[in-house]
Amino acid sequence: MYGKCGYVKEEEQLFDEMPKRNVVSWNALISGYLDTHYPENAIMLFLVSLLSAYSGCSCSVEDFHKLCSDIVKWDEISWNAIISGFSNFGVAGEAFFYFSRMRRAGFTALQN
Repeated sequence: MYGKCGYVKEEEQLFDEMPKRNVVSWNALISGYLDTHYPENAIMLFLVSLLSAYSGCSCSVEDFHKLCSDIVKWDEISWNAIISGFSNFGVAGEAFFYFSRMRRAGFTALQN
């Protein structure tokens, strides 16, 4: 709804503060980006939503790693999806590798 009214920044903030996201929240923000003429953000968020969904299924770590290489916009959401994904697969070394990259890129781990 925020996106349809042109309040995409507020919609992003609300999305970022959600403790749990579902298909409705992902689609709302993707639609908000499209409604406000930010197609690159919509595509990026769609890829991140795939990462989140993919890491929760019984797919292979190798395929997940290939999906990670498609990320073009590194932000809190993409870092979180990748680190959580490798953690879900039980690959602590990869999760820590991406956590270290996140820190070097200037992002910090925030606790709610």
